[in-house]
Amino acid sequence: MSYKDSNKKSQGEANKSPLDSETFELIQSGEASKATTKEYLAKIENFLFDDKNIDHPDYLEIQSQLDLVAEFLESFPDDSDSDHAKTLAASSNSSKRLRCTEEELDKEVTAIIENENLTAEKLQGALTYLSDRIGMHPLELEKYYRAKKDTIENQGHLEEVKKEVDSILKLEKAGLKLEEVIPSCYADLIYDYCEELGIRPEACFTSLISGFSACHRIGTEIILARRTGYRQHPAIFAAIVANPGSMKSEIRKRFAVKPLLGLQKDMIDQFGRAEKERKETELEYRSMSKDERNAAYPEGLPEFPERSKAIFIDDPTFEGLALNFFHYQDQAILYSRDELKGIFDSLNKYRGGKGSDEAQLLSLYDGDGFSINRASGGTIFVERTALSIFGTIQPFVLASLWGDGQDTNGMFSRFNYCWQPDVCTLLNLEDDDYEDCPLDEPLKTLFTRAYATEPKTYFLSAKAYRRYANYYNFLSKRAIKESNPIIQHALNKAKGQCGRYILNLHLLESLGNKPTEEVSLIIETEAVDRAIKVSQFFLEQVELLHKTLCDTDSQFGKFRKILAFSERLGWIKARDLIMGERSLRKTDSNLIRDWFLELENLGYGEVKGRGTRLKFRTLPKNCQQFANNPEKS
Repeated sequence: MSYKDSNKKSQGEANKSPLDSETFELIQSGEASKATTKEYLAKIENFLFDDKNIDHPDYLEIQSQLDLVAEFLESFPDDSDSDHAKTLAASSNSSKRLRCTEEELDKEVTAIIENENLTAEKLQGALTYLSDRIGMHPLELEKYYRAKKDTIENQGHLEEVKKEVDSILKLEKAGLKLEEVIPSCYADLIYDYCEELGIRPEACFTSLISGFSACHRIGTEIILARRTGYRQHPAIFAAIVANPGSMKSEIRKRFAVKPLLGLQKDMIDQFGRAEKERKETELEYRSMSKDERNAAYPEGLPEFPERSKAIFIDDPTFEGLALNFFHYQDQAILYSRDELKGIFDSLNKYRGGKGSDEAQLLSLYDGDGFSINRASGGTIFVERTALSIFGTIQPFVLASLWGDGQDTNGMFSRFNYCWQPDVCTLLNLEDDDYEDCPLDEPLKTLFTRAYATEPKTYFLSAKAYRRYANYYNFLSKRAIKESNPIIQHALNKAKGQCGRYILNLHLLESLGNKPTEEVSLIIETEAVDRAIKVSQFFLEQVELLHKTLCDTDSQFGKFRKILAFSERLGWIKARDLIMGERSLRKTDSNLIRDWFLELENLGYGEVKGRGTRLKFRTLPKNCQQFANNPEKS
């Protein structure tokens, strides 16, 4: 057979019409089985999806049959037999003989469903009475009742799902206007930096405030309630939550690590000069006679520091931490790692998993002292400490650490979290003549000023105290009624964390805007209001992360995954989600397509195509939008 003849034959096969009037009549009359209906639908779908058939004389007639056959196929329940179509047709015919309209039937059945006082016996009686009154067979009415009840319950479920999804979308769009919480000179620099890289300003603020909190020397504190002596020191535990490639490491280095390393370099240089002086003094001391030594050094050789000061550490042992606090008893420290999980994994690392490192870390949050028996002998006792912790962590790692969400010892509720979404960072094609990042010098200057400030105790004014007390009471009342342990712990910890932010933001405002003036020991309501905004933001972040990380098996959690996936990729199919979303890899593709349709009905997106070709795309209004500088948005 020639190529030409073969090609003609293949075209003839492609153009063969699946039109079958006899089968279509059986389907319309309700006599066709589900298998027959499904087979006929597949034939006409394949015919219509082939562009070669668009000019076929049967094309329009087949197209007119498509929706009718598909609609009839959907009327079969999953456990139906081949007689289901006949039952439907009979029910349809009998409904024409009813002594009421379909609207009246719907209203009557809905009233029965919504009557909460009906027992099973009274329900059966109500259906029997309605059946006699309207002339509908009892079995048909019972089927109608069940179908209507399923529809109402499903609608109620979808309304609850929509409420939760709307809550997540609202939390994702919540943000901080930085110019309302920190001096505008720093806020503008952060906005410029974020606009350049497409990252979130709130993540930069989280990094900045964590590093800044370690600059204040031990003894810096705020009295929040004089009557009870309730006080807080400025140390902060915080983390940026983000997927790999979301610039979280860059944010950590730029706003927390680099400014502190500038201070640490000065400390190391100072220790180097002291070490040089020590060696010269010892050499001179040994060269002297006894009388000369007594004359020059009546109290013996002067003491020199055994080790350099440390304001930043990334992999300490608790003995090493204790030595730093022991030798420099006014020195605060930032413990920071790129992956925060490494901090928790390192606990008791040198004790074979048997030790008290975790308990000591919990006590350090409150600035408590501790004692350690050294392996080399002797005991180190430290009366007070000031340890800030800051790092980054991936979402699924945080979810595994949260586990069942109980957080029994309160470890993870001590941290403030900031979600940094996935970003597509684009560099400008032209670069200005900068030797250094414009952020570097201002941040180093700010941190240096904070470190040079003498440790003091700060107080709230009477008006500021009332504002803080009202917020404290609000958090207490919310916490006592909260059933979720993670949210409850976060609310309770927020009461003290708010006090720490009051102190940090007061010092940041004073040192940033009025560096030549002495910092006031009395804190006014403006600092309290700024701290409350920060506290509320971090509480919203905990709620957001809990909903998206711990409720992944819930329907609203899956819906949000689909919206987020479509937000990045646009039009998506069920297979795209199965291949690309970890939590949906074992989900049936037909179920995912059903979710696409439900999301469209709920107003979250749109669909196109049919069957396995069904695609979904989220609407722009559902995409994440973050608080931006109004002047730059």
